[in-house]
Amino acid sequence: MKRPPIRELLVLTFVLSACSLVYEMTIAACFVSFTGDAPLWQSLTIGLYLASLGLGTYFCSRVKPGDEWAALWRVELALTVVGAASALAITTLETAFRIYQHFYAGDHASLGWGLAAVAGGHALTLAIGWLSGYEIPLLLRLAREEGAQDRTRLVLGVNYFGALAGTLLFAVWLLPALDVTGAAAAASFLNLAACAWMYRGRLVARRPDRALALGATAAAWLALLIASPPLSRLNLVSFYSARLGVVAAVDADRGDSRGARAPLGDVLEALWSRRGDVERVPSRVQRIDLVLRQDMPDPLRLHYDARPRHEPDVPYGLALYHDRRYQFYGGVSSIYHEFLAHVPIQAFRRIPEDVLILGGGDGLLARELLKYGDRIRSITNVELDPAMVRLARTDPRLRLLNADSFRDPKVRVVTDDAFFFVRQDRARYDAVYIDFPFPYTYDAAKLYTVEFFRNVSRRLKRGGFCAMDYPLVTEERLQAEKDPEDLRRNSILMNTLEAAGFTTIFPYNTDSPELVTVFEANTLGAPPEDDEGDLENRRLLRRVKARRYLAQHRGLKVDESQDLAVVENTLWRESMVAFARGTVYPEFEFVDLGVPLYALDAKRLKILEGPYYPAKRDPRLVNSVPRPTLFRSLQFIERD
Repeated sequence: MKRPPIRELLVLTFVLSACSLVYEMTIAACFVSFTGDAPLWQSLTIGLYLASLGLGTYFCSRVKPGDEWAALWRVELALTVVGAASALAITTLETAFRIYQHFYAGDHASLGWGLAAVAGGHALTLAIGWLSGYEIPLLLRLAREEGAQDRTRLVLGVNYFGALAGTLLFAVWLLPALDVTGAAAAASFLNLAACAWMYRGRLVARRPDRALALGATAAAWLALLIASPPLSRLNLVSFYSARLGVVAAVDADRGDSRGARAPLGDVLEALWSRRGDVERVPSRVQRIDLVLRQDMPDPLRLHYDARPRHEPDVPYGLALYHDRRYQFYGGVSSIYHEFLAHVPIQAFRRIPEDVLILGGGDGLLARELLKYGDRIRSITNVELDPAMVRLARTDPRLRLLNADSFRDPKVRVVTDDAFFFVRQDRARYDAVYIDFPFPYTYDAAKLYTVEFFRNVSRRLKRGGFCAMDYPLVTEERLQAEKDPEDLRRNSILMNTLEAAGFTTIFPYNTDSPELVTVFEANTLGAPPEDDEGDLENRRLLRRVKARRYLAQHRGLKVDESQDLAVVENTLWRESMVAFARGTVYPEFEFVDLGVPLYALDAKRLKILEGPYYPAKRDPRLVNSVPRPTLFRSLQFIERD
């Protein structure tokens, strides 16, 4: 048989090594998306891959001398099919798990099914690692046939560079452009091309059975490629099925048959009918998903956010997710962004002229601040992901929601890491708004460290203030939930801000509990939650709750002779923190500053004076870069 030049053998080594690493990275990305725990599943995938790689290397010793090309050819055929199927199989397993979880599990725990899906997916990790373990020993034996020892060292070196190229190619181009299934398909195509090259170059003997095997492998690869888009789309829709209202729609179709299970065909049909309502936006930094819900504003939503009445054409059903984690929902965006933007301005009695926004790549926070017109001189918005900025500027739905804020000449958008920006920037600002996702990863946790907040402090002018969202828990909920992590999480933030030099710290939330009559509560679709008992006992219980509410929010005037009930904003509860250097006493009397507000009003500002957020002073809880105390605490927060 023909022997190729050494340079062709080195190119083959480079390509095959890159493909193997692409498979490994793809499988790890699938499991991170599935479970949300990046350190665990990346580590487990790498460990299993390396272990099976060793097994493949061991079994390669059984290949007979002179049969190296034929063995390599068979390995690449197998890798073509297994590699192409890897990401698709894992996403299909996840789809099956999501369908079971949302439509069939009910109140039963689904952990066992999830672990079974994970175990099935990692069988592919073992198979790819085992097959890849054959490649380098075979290539080294083929290099030795040339008779020069240095060529075997050259093959090893090229193998490592190929691995580096595969990881970079996956992160920089394959994953953002093709997603996980496309990345696996691209790598497996190179394995298929290597098989065709070996067969065409007569490195393996041409026989009818080998021609048939090559054709069958190519057909299998093509079939997997064709199946990939619809299965990937179904995977996306199944993950967001509850948010899209598909679960509720299927349950409604079943009527009174609560014990019966919906036929799988009906579930798949319902999911497929909503495939156009989920869109994935390519990005090198994160996975950006736009989810369009079709629900209509109900009385309770319109009570807490009147914007849909004034702007009915805005797509309030649009929701944004980063790496499958919730960022905003148009139906409650006014509640969140008005409280974040305007409560600190009201509390500190200062309209900032120069503003720094860290995060907020959707442009919604900038929209709120631009309401102050000429009183705002400049806004610098620092966003890590250029794809998010591009989406906010070009997507017609987002442009309606953010009122084209990123096209305003006052807004300067900077694509940078906020952690490094505040350390290197020399400008000073009247206010710094921090709108980051919660730090579910170690890398994101640095944005909540004492080092970061010290640099933020240096960016403030005299009398300036900061505001950010953060998952805090009130005293009432702490007593009800009795979770020590809640107190720990509160304490981490308070101690970290104090260590950074902030002495005024004002936490608040968007719950906006209100005392209304029972008739009004029923009209809003939020009837009081009464315990079992007769009518008079339930009335007395509501009166106790009303008196407790008034004790927490002194100064509110209501007619206590009426049958009153507490109604809360259950649409989207968010806690936030405003903080400043020096001693500043927040004000809670609303001042009309001439800006349109649809969620924040005088009554809702006033009740922010009441909630208490417990925290204990403990310097050991300060979150820092070398000692990230926050990362462990936030693992207890659910993703959605």
